[in-house]
Amino acid sequence: HQSPPEPDFLQDRFRSRALSPIPITIGVTDHGGRVNDQAGRKLFMMSKRVLRSAGLLGLSLLLFGGCSTLRVFFPSKTYETTAPEVPSIIKKPAVLLYSKTNGFRHDEAIPAANALLTKLAAERGWSVFATENGAIFNPIDLARFTVVVWNNTSGDTLNPAQKKDWQAWLTSGGGAIAIHGAGGDSSYDWDWHPENFIRAQFTMHTMGPQFQDATAIVENADHPATRELPATWTHNEEWYSFAESPRDKGVDVL
Repeated sequence: HQSPPEPDFLQDRFRSRALSPIPITIGVTDHGGRVNDQAGRKLFMMSKRVLRSAGLLGLSLLLFGGCSTLRVFFPSKTYETTAPEVPSIIKKPAVLLYSKTNGFRHDEAIPAANALLTKLAAERGWSVFATENGAIFNPIDLARFTVVVWNNTSGDTLNPAQKKDWQAWLTSGGGAIAIHGAGGDSSYDWDWHPENFIRAQFTMHTMGPQFQDATAIVENADHPATRELPATWTHNEEWYSFAESPRDKGVDVL
């Protein structure tokens, strides 16, 4: 059967490389077995649009999301084994700011949170140490801190020994705060993280638009974290959704 005319972009592409155009034959038959060239052309143009859209999506991920977005689908498996040197001036009460990312990285939020938390700690006379080195999760170094802040961490950031030490420290009375991305992976290599630390499994965040206004409601006005807040207020945020409510797991929702 007869081939449809070759698209000009293919002729130009191969001509620019001093190669002969590759003949493309697309035919669609009807129920009687007759060739329908017009349907073949439509199928070709539809396939071209799909491939072009896929190419544009990939290019958009590289241009606008960069490596960080790609790491959502292809997370890094980087683990440190040598702990950072914690200055001798770090004394309790002390805050460990941990912001390692083996998945998506919130490039603007991480330094902003570190700066704000360092300022708040300084105003209260607390020591602060910031790192992205997972090897700090060992019994000796963890014992020097009162609270660990997981600042927009992502991916699997600790090796098996570090996970064991972190779990032991936390379940023995250590304090912890998880900010935004620290609970924002759609799946985890370590089930204990979403089930016992975050207490909920992230599913998605708002899109179209990504950042939306919502009303925040204070349920426990007696807690130190909320007693200075109004009963309700409007906040613009990338709101997270979770597979289930953590209330049934004994979580005190503030």
